[in-house]
Amino acid sequence: MTLALQVGAALCTVYNKAGSGLVAIPDDIPPDVTAIHLNDNQITAIAEGAFSDHVSCGGIWLTNNRIASIAKGAFNGLTGLTRLDLNRNRLEAVEPGMLQGLDQLEILYLNDNYIENIAPGSFKLLGRLQELYLYYNKLEELPLGVFEGLRSLQVLVLYGNQLTTLQEDVFQQLPRPLQFGVGDPESHQPLTCDKRWVSNISGWT
Repeated sequence: MTLALQVGAALCTVYNKAGSGLVAIPDDIPPDVTAIHLNDNQITAIAEGAFSDHVSCGGIWLTNNRIASIAKGAFNGLTGLTRLDLNRNRLEAVEPGMLQGLDQLEILYLNDNYIENIAPGSFKLLGRLQELYLYYNKLEELPLGVFEGLRSLQVLVLYGNQLTTLQEDVFQQLPRPLQFGVGDPESHQPLTCDKRWVSNISGWT
């Protein structure tokens, strides 16, 4: 279903197939849509170039699917995308190239997956990203370079993972002040931080 909505002076075209039993990204999405809603389906993978014709799209919602695989170049062509929701899927890792083509992205939801590893450089092309949600995954550590390139980040939420140690150098490249959520508000899991990071905690909010 495609809906055309007037929002102020702008015409928004919404492609909505939420809860439609889809197992793959549809190939009939009109190229001029400004929002794509594919949440609450059974999509398992995103192939290379799946959205390559949708340069006008500003937001994609893929919440609550079964996505376990995202090909390198899957988001190529989305030059206007500012919001991507991938929460409540089955991703186990974030790797370089997975998010390429998202130069204008401002908000990224990766929470409530099964992510155990984020490779250094995975976010390096997301220079405009302002909000990154990684809560309720299975992260045990954050390698050096994991946040490389996130020069515009304002919000980083990591709570509900299995992190037990944080080192200052991991966050050295992030801008300050930063709204920062870590630990687990329900389990009271102890968290050990590098002493240098603790001594400079006032630089963070």
